[in-house]
Amino acid sequence: MANRRDRMTNIRPFFFLLVAMSVLGALACETNQPVATPMSRAPVISQIFRSTSTPSVPTPTAIPTAVSTPTAIPILLPTPTIVPIPSSGAFDRKWGTQGTGDGEFDSPLDVAVASNGSVYVVDHGNHRVQKFTSEGVFVSKWGTEGTGDGEFDYPVGVAVASDGSVYVSETEGNRIQKFSPGP
Repeated sequence: MANRRDRMTNIRPFFFLLVAMSVLGALACETNQPVATPMSRAPVISQIFRSTSTPSVPTPTAIPTAVSTPTAIPILLPTPTIVPIPSSGAFDRKWGTQGTGDGEFDSPLDVAVASNGSVYVVDHGNHRVQKFTSEGVFVSKWGTEGTGDGEFDYPVGVAVASDGSVYVSETEGNRIQKFSPGP
């Protein structure tokens, strides 16, 4: 029993080191900055494995992003309202209310922004997709409840390809539908 307890005691510092590195890594990804300054030795590792040598630790590097920073990042709130957040973090605008009419939502679950600035919103409870300008002005909608082509059985996700095609995923329909670019 004592041998098992010793093994658990020896692994605890390693576990906490992994947790700390994960948290620091997540923070570094958000800021796109290295986690720490370069270090040549890691004395903690030698204590964990009771080794006399201290291995080198590679220097963490920032992960480059291939996506340009948008001027506004749409986010969803628990209420049926869309709020684009500018890259500065200041409130910009919101649109939408509860309902079934044009520009109204019943559980908006996902947002995709096309290269031309058009905003596509999955309106889960209304079984449809709505399209808006970047200013939040309603443009069009498509879809009704069902399992046929162009119908949705609880859509949950939307994505826009570089050619303007719109992809919509559904939970109950267990499928993804592709729609050609529209006006």
